[in-house]
Amino acid sequence: MLDCAETFEKAFIRLEDDDMSYLAGFGHDYPPSLDDWKRARVFTKFLKIFYDATLSFSSSLHVTSNVFFIS
Repeated sequence: MLDCAETFEKAFIRLEDDDMSYLAGFGHDYPPSLDDWKRARVFTKFLKIFYDATLSFSSSLHVTSNVFFIS
């Protein structure tokens, strides 16, 4: 989900200027700032490591014991 949102970062930033109903949807909060987008990119890279590890260790169609034990 963060990957998809990051793809449209520029569109979200542009919405702040072009569409007042976009800002009203946040209520008392504020839309994501540039620092928020940077943090999201770092967090996405961090989560990708765990995603890749889960895919390699949790395969149900292949034997994965060779990943755990070095022979």
